[in-house]
Amino acid sequence: AVLFTGFPWNLLGASQYRNIAAMQLAAWGGVYAVSGLIVLLNASLALTALRIVGEIRHRESRRRIHYELMLGLMVIALCWSWGVRTVRRGERGGELEVPVRIAAVQPNIPQVQKWSEVHRQDAYLALKEQTELAVMSRPALMIWPETAIPDLLRINPLAQSVVTSLVTNGPQLLVGSMDYEQPGQDVLYYNASLLVDATSSIVGTYRKRHLVPFGEYVPFENQFALVKRLAPLGFSCVPGEPVGPMDLQVEHDGRATTVPFGVLICFEDVFPYLARNDVRAGARFLVNQTNDAWFGPSAASRQHMANAVFRAVENRVPLVRCANTGVTCFIDRFGRIVELLAGTDGNTTLKGFSVSELRIPPAGMPLTLYTRFGDWMFARPCAMVVLILLLIPCIRKWVNRDKDHD
Repeated sequence: AVLFTGFPWNLLGASQYRNIAAMQLAAWGGVYAVSGLIVLLNASLALTALRIVGEIRHRESRRRIHYELMLGLMVIALCWSWGVRTVRRGERGGELEVPVRIAAVQPNIPQVQKWSEVHRQDAYLALKEQTELAVMSRPALMIWPETAIPDLLRINPLAQSVVTSLVTNGPQLLVGSMDYEQPGQDVLYYNASLLVDATSSIVGTYRKRHLVPFGEYVPFENQFALVKRLAPLGFSCVPGEPVGPMDLQVEHDGRATTVPFGVLICFEDVFPYLARNDVRAGARFLVNQTNDAWFGPSAASRQHMANAVFRAVENRVPLVRCANTGVTCFIDRFGRIVELLAGTDGNTTLKGFSVSELRIPPAGMPLTLYTRFGDWMFARPCAMVVLILLLIPCIRKWVNRDKDHD
């Protein structure tokens, strides 16, 4: 999850993304704390089973109290009751929350067609068609998925004309697009998200910070010319710099209100530190723009969504997932999936849009322990304890060897 840029996909705790009560522990110690809860219960059951087998094998007539099982069950009960109370208390204390209607468009463009010149018009047509339908619900923000348009919005006339026709006198539009800059002779490319207002002006720019190795860039390409030719896109992207949240302008109680939000592109939503940094910088909801068409017809898109759920719980902010295809959904700040784009058969690989009204916490909301301290609350202390336990046998062996020499 950390080494070699990290890939914290499907951590043990992510299996509990539907267990609303147990999942609230993530606000204290992140998804790792939920993983620890699973390990504790299973370890207590395993130790109890081993002791029972030992008692039977040695034919002990006197049965001992299994404190390890009692400890595991007690911790589970405490976490469960605390989680239930936390959710109920949060539901009662939402008077200061700002309701914001948001629409997410899923164009469902197959990966083999996404950058094809032949299917270029099809991509624009799908985006425009679904966006015009979604605008009828009068959202404050429209969201397109990662690299939704097959061009660079900042310089391409066709992309600009399509976006202009949709935002004029309408909602703000968050567009997934490649972006670039040319500070010198070299052109720098970014996987980006651009916020466009009703005047067709780009009022916010986010550039992906955590790139996919061998997907968006090739490691050591600057050191080895041959490696650079292996870039799957024909070029490598450059990681963006932290820029803080974007500002969404909404009407609330008859007055203009600014609601800041953070953007996570592609698999950035599986990295807890990125979401934490956004919320610490002032973001009050998160948007994940992704393209799960890479996975094809597999369970990976569901897994991706399950990992994203914990970013909402860890920071107590809502999260919107907008996918090219895969799972487009709305998640509240307790990790509940309140809206899911799916067919009558449950299929999420389809063309369409989803609209939901999120309850956005106020600017002065108290930050969770995890937002404030991150993995220092649970994961890193656990790692230190494990390291010490691994070193103890080595130290003992070294001490005993010195005694033998004496």
